[in-house]
Amino acid sequence: MPIEIAPNNIELDRLDGGFSPDTPEPGVAANASPDMLNLLLEAGSHAPETRKGYERLSAGRSSLTGHYVKNLYFYETIDANNRRRFLIAIMSNGAEAADNVQVWAYDLEANTFERVDTAGRQWENPKSPHWSVVVSGVYYGGVRGDVIYSYHPTEGWNDDPTALVDPKSWVDAINDDVDTASEFARDYAFKGPKQKVELDGEFYSPLHGIRFDKWDDSAEYRKGDLVSRKHVWDTTESYWKSFEARRDHDAATGNAPGTGDGWRAYWKKIRLPNILDEDDNITRAWTDANIGVKSSVGVFYGDRMMVRRDNEDERNMVQYSAPLDLEKDGRIRDVEFDPTDWAAVDDLKSGEGGGWVPFAPGRGDAIRGMLDMGNYLVVSKRWRTDVLNGRSEQTWSIRKLGDQGVVALNCMTECDGLVYGLSHNGTLWVTDGTSLREVPGYEKTREFIKERIDRLLAATASDEDDEHWMPSIFEYDHKVWLALPDTYAAGTPDDITLVYDPVPEGGSWWKLNLPILSATTGARNRARRLWIATPKRSGNATVFEYQDDPGDLGFTDDDPLGGATPLTTAIAWHYRSSWFQWGLRHNERRVRRAWALLKSAVGVTIKGYRDFDTTAVYTVNRSAGDDASDFYEGKALGRAASATAIQVSGTAATGGPAIIGIGVDTEPIRTRFHRNSN
Repeated sequence: MPIEIAPNNIELDRLDGGFSPDTPEPGVAANASPDMLNLLLEAGSHAPETRKGYERLSAGRSSLTGHYVKNLYFYETIDANNRRRFLIAIMSNGAEAADNVQVWAYDLEANTFERVDTAGRQWENPKSPHWSVVVSGVYYGGVRGDVIYSYHPTEGWNDDPTALVDPKSWVDAINDDVDTASEFARDYAFKGPKQKVELDGEFYSPLHGIRFDKWDDSAEYRKGDLVSRKHVWDTTESYWKSFEARRDHDAATGNAPGTGDGWRAYWKKIRLPNILDEDDNITRAWTDANIGVKSSVGVFYGDRMMVRRDNEDERNMVQYSAPLDLEKDGRIRDVEFDPTDWAAVDDLKSGEGGGWVPFAPGRGDAIRGMLDMGNYLVVSKRWRTDVLNGRSEQTWSIRKLGDQGVVALNCMTECDGLVYGLSHNGTLWVTDGTSLREVPGYEKTREFIKERIDRLLAATASDEDDEHWMPSIFEYDHKVWLALPDTYAAGTPDDITLVYDPVPEGGSWWKLNLPILSATTGARNRARRLWIATPKRSGNATVFEYQDDPGDLGFTDDDPLGGATPLTTAIAWHYRSSWFQWGLRHNERRVRRAWALLKSAVGVTIKGYRDFDTTAVYTVNRSAGDDASDFYEGKALGRAASATAIQVSGTAATGGPAIIGIGVDTEPIRTRFHRNSN
C-alpha cells in the first residue's frame, strides 16, 4: 500500500527554525506517494511510527553564533581509570581568518562544552570536512591542507602529534665538536628508524639501527663481533659509538674500543654514511621521516593509521604509519602508537615501519574515502572502489571492487556487516568486501539524489572548492541514513534526509525533512544514541541528541526518555494515506466507509477525505488511553466516493502512534432506471 506522510512542523522551536513543512511535489499522480515520508518503520511490524523527540545540547552555544557544526564525532576513552565520553564538534565559519575553525568537546557525563584547540589559528580550508580516529585512547583528526591534530582529556590538545619534540640536528662532526644536548654526531650509534634527525629543516630516519650489545671489559671477543660503547670521547661530550672486532681478543682497558692504546688494531668504527650525497640525494641508509603529516582522509586499519598521502600531492596513494608496538618500559607492557613513526622501513631489529601503497595510479582521481571493515580496507575514489586485504605488508593484496566511488568524505558507512557508499551519480551501493553492487531499489531515488549532489558540487566563480555543505551517510537502527543539506538561502532551506532500509525485499526508502549536516552515534545511558548537527540557519551552532532507543537487544535502554519526566518537548506528527480507488472507471465500485487500526497511548485525530478533495469530510478524536491496539469503527463518508484518503495526527513528547493498518469498505455502483408505465 503506497502511503504519504503529510506536512508537519516538528520541534520547530527546539531546532531554531531548522524544520520547515513539506509541500506536495508538483505533477505527482493523485494515487501515488509523493515521497514525503516523515515516519520510520516500527521494528518488527513494518508499520509507520513517528520519530521520538530531541534534546538540545546547548551548553556553550551562545559563544558560537558565527560558527556552524561542520562535523560531529563520538569519542570514548579510559582516562585515569574512568570512562570518558565526548562529542567532538568541528565548528567553522568558512572565512579566511583567525579562529575560522574551532574544535569543541562536549562532555556527555558532565554536560559541559568547552573549546579544546589552540585559539587564534587560521586553518587552510575552513569549508572542508574533517576525519577522525581513536588510537590508544587518543583522538586524532585531520583536514585538507593542515597537519594531523590530536586531543586527550588529560594530555590536552596537540597541533601536530606527528612532529618531534625538541628534535636533534645531524652534524658532520665528532667528539667535543658535537653538542650532544641538541646534536647527533656523524658516528653516533643510532638505535634504528624510531630515532629521527633534522638536517637543513628536513627530517630523516635511519633505515636500520647500529646499536649493539654494550662493550664489556671482562668479555672475550671474536672477529666480527659487534659492540656499542658510551664514553666521554674527548673532555666533555659523551655519546654512543659502535665497533666491529678485527680479531679475536680478550677485552682490557688497553684495547677498549675508541680509547685504548692501539685500539684500532682490535676494533674498527661502524657508522652510517652521511644523510645526503654530493648531489643532495638521500643515501641508501636513510629515508624521509615524514614529519608533519597532512591528509584529508584517514582511518585506522591493520594496527596502523592510514591516510591519503597529501604531503607530496600523491592523492592516489595511501600512506601508513608503523603499527602499534609493545612499550617495553616498566613491568606491564602496553600497546602504544607512535604518531611520529611513518618512516618507510622494515627492519628486523626495530620491527615494521611505515610506507605507501598506490591505488590505481595514473587515473587522475584522488582517494575520497576509506573505511575499515574487519580484514578489508575499502578505499574509494570518485569513480572507483578498491579493497585492501591483509593485516601487514607481507600479506596485503589490492583488488578492484567496481566503478562506483564516493562523492566525498563521510559518504561511506557500515551497516550490519556491509559497507554502503554514496556515489556522485546519486547511486547508493553496497559491498561485502568481495564485490560491489547497487542496492536494491536504488533506481527509485537515484535521479533525486543526483540532482541535489550536482547542486552541492556546483562551483562558483569566487570559490571553486566550496565544501560548505556536503552530503554524508551514517548507520542508525540498522538503516542507512543519507543527509542531503541544501545550499539555498537561509530563509528558504530545503534540507532533506533519506533513510534506506535494506531488510524488505527490493529495499525501502523513506524521506524526512530532518535537517542534518553531520551525525554520529555512540553509547550513553546504557543505550546507543544518535546525535545530529543541523545546518546553521538561525545564526546558532546547535547539537541535538535523538531521544529514541532503536531496541537493539545487544545495546539497549529500558527507559529511553530518562525517567518519568521526558527530556523532550511534544512532537507534532501527521500521517496521511494515498488515495484509495478501484477499477479502471470510477463507476465500477465506490468507497462507502473508512477504517483504521492503530496502537497508541496518546491523543489521536483521524480525518477522512473523498474524491481527491483535501477538505476533510469527517473528524474523529480519541483521547489518550492505554497502549493496547485500538479498532476504529468504520466511518461513513457522508456519501459514496470514487476515492478516499485517511489522515492520522497528534502531538506527544513520547512519539506518535504505530499505524498498524487502514482500510475501506466499498460497494458496487447500482444502475438507476425508471419503469415504463405504458
